[in-house]
Amino acid sequence: MLHLNPPIFGNNIFWITFGFKKDIRRCAIQIEDILKSYVLPLGGGYNLSTVTPVPDDADPEVPRIVFNSLHGFSQIVFNQIGTTLNVGYSADYAAANAAGKRKDYLLTRIRALHNILMEIECTALISGVVSRVLFFTGDDENKLRGFLPSFISEKYRPGPLYESMFRTVEILDDKFCNIIQISSYREMSAGLNPYSIPRVPARDSVKLGLELIHDINDRYSYNENKNYFTSIEASENMLNRSEGLIQQFLGKF
Repeated sequence: MLHLNPPIFGNNIFWITFGFKKDIRRCAIQIEDILKSYVLPLGGGYNLSTVTPVPDDADPEVPRIVFNSLHGFSQIVFNQIGTTLNVGYSADYAAANAAGKRKDYLLTRIRALHNILMEIECTALISGVVSRVLFFTGDDENKLRGFLPSFISEKYRPGPLYESMFRTVEILDDKFCNIIQISSYREMSAGLNPYSIPRVPARDSVKLGLELIHDINDRYSYNENKNYFTSIEASENMLNRSEGLIQQFLGKF
C-alpha cells in the first residue's frame, strides 16, 4: 500500500462564461466597486484594476480587465465572454485549509462575480470549479509508478512505467459534468538554467506523489436544456459537491 502525506491544495479556479459584451472594459470601475463591497469587509482586497489596451474587435478571450490580490495569491480576469478567479495557496496555508477558510474564501468571490454580472447586465451561461490537490510520498518511486494501475484493477499488470494517469468523466444528477483525473506527479530541483537544455533524470526528482484534478461544471445542462442558465445557487452547489467528492477521494487512502 502506498503511503501518502496529508493533501496540499495547490490551487482553485472558478469560471463563468457569459454572453458577449464588447464594451466590458468600460465597466472596470463599476466592477471594482462591487468587488470591494464583497471582499473588504472580510479583510481581503485587490489592487486597482488593470485595463488592457486591447481593441474591442480583438479576440474576445483576450483579458480586458485584471485584478491582482494584495497578498499576491489570487487573480480575477474579465474578457468579453467570461470571468475567471484563479487562487493559489502558499505553503503555510495548511492551517487555514483545516479551519475551512479556503471554502469561505471561494464562496465569497463566487457570489461577488455572479452579482457583478447581474449589475453590468451580463447573462451568466455556464460556470465551473476546478480543484488541484497534491499528495506527496516518501515511498520508493517504483511503488508510486505501480500504484495507479493497481488502483484501477488488481489484474492489470503493465510493463515498466515512467508515469501513469487515470481519468473519469461522469454526469451527476443529470446536470453536472464531473471530471476526475489522478496522475503521478514529480517536482524537479529549482534553479535550472533557462538558457540551456538540461538533462533531468528521474532520480533527481525532489518530490514524488500523486496529483488530483477535479473539474465540475454545468456545461452539460446548458447543452441539453435550452432554458438552462447557470446561477449563484448552481455554482455554490458545484463547490459543495467538489469539496465533498475530494473528501470522499481522500477517504480511499
